[in-house]
Amino acid sequence: MSWKHLPPELQTLATAALTQRQLEAWKLEIAGYGIRPTALALGIRPTSVRDRLDAAHLALSKHGVVQAKDGTWTTTEAA
Repeated sequence: MSWKHLPPELQTLATAALTQRQLEAWKLEIAGYGIRPTALALGIRPTSVRDRLDAAHLALSKHGVVQAKDGTWTTTEAA
């Protein structure tokens, strides 16, 4: 999955709920990047990537965005 394949309502929720740094890390994660490739792409440490993604996942879940069992991201209403 990639950012452009996310439903528009998920893109809107993510843009509103996440900081710019969290959003850039999450976009790479949903594009299939692992922690180390994301760290290299962003020029940061892997621990910083983990911190950003942990915070992003928490913020998204508070707004009803979850990862389904098949790995896709969806709202809790759609799941």
